[in-house]
Amino acid sequence: MTVKNTAGARPGTATNTKGKVRVNEILEVAAGILVNEGYGEFTMRKIAAKANMKHGNLQYYFPSKQALLVAMLEAEMSRYQTSMANRVTGRKSTAKQRLIFAVDYILKDQKNRRSCALFWELWALSSHEPEVQAVMNEFYDAYLDGLSDLFVEINPALSKATALKTGVLAVSLLEGLSLFRGHNRPDRTYMRGIETRIRAHILALIETP
Repeated sequence: MTVKNTAGARPGTATNTKGKVRVNEILEVAAGILVNEGYGEFTMRKIAAKANMKHGNLQYYFPSKQALLVAMLEAEMSRYQTSMANRVTGRKSTAKQRLIFAVDYILKDQKNRRSCALFWELWALSSHEPEVQAVMNEFYDAYLDGLSDLFVEINPALSKATALKTGVLAVSLLEGLSLFRGHNRPDRTYMRGIETRIRAHILALIETP
């Protein structure tokens, strides 16, 4: 999934450089409020105030809170995807090494305060906000598709369908790990060295499906 940071803005408001800059500033402010204060404080008036603009001017760019939320989510998902791609691609390495790069990126990002807070808020929102659920579904479909291609490259005996199922298991291992490991999680003694085990388990899933 490739999404531009101007996604969701009212048509015609982000066609020039100044408009694009303003839209990106609004999206950054919106993400900051969601991460630092939670969805309860995610209001158009607060976003406008923190972006140093009038409420009516904000609505010129984003006619509703839902439009702004979806645009912010798409921009954040695109940023995450680009960061991971930059970590993995362009390296002279084997498919297995690229997979380890990707896993290590996710494990490191789990300790990032912004990423943790953002994903926790979005997972909660997706249960009752259909637009958020749709963007999250698109993100995870693209995430799994990319992983499954890498899995087939590592083990050509895998069919695409099996690689996708293996991807679901791998993502579940990684995402589930954030319940015990990450920003503001306690330093549990039994979690030490878990990164090595996660890498080994994911490789085992691919090599012996």
